[in-house]
Amino acid sequence: MPDSYYMQVDKLNEVIVEAGGRALDYNGYIRNCFEKAYAAQVICASDVVKIKGTKRKKIKASAENDNAESAGG
Repeated sequence: MPDSYYMQVDKLNEVIVEAGGRALDYNGYIRNCFEKAYAAQVICASDVVKIKGTKRKKIKASAENDNAESAGG
């Protein structure tokens, strides 16, 4: 692991403990991150643009429908 990993976990732990939570274990934290990654759908960088574009179209269409309904009512 790079040295920065431990510093980043230490910074996270400061925030967590300050908020009243339990500090993260270095090994447990990285294990948890990898388990989440393995469980997630794998996409490539070009797919991210497509996914974001689809969400924007849906949001825009929803907003236009809301505006049309409020103007007509």
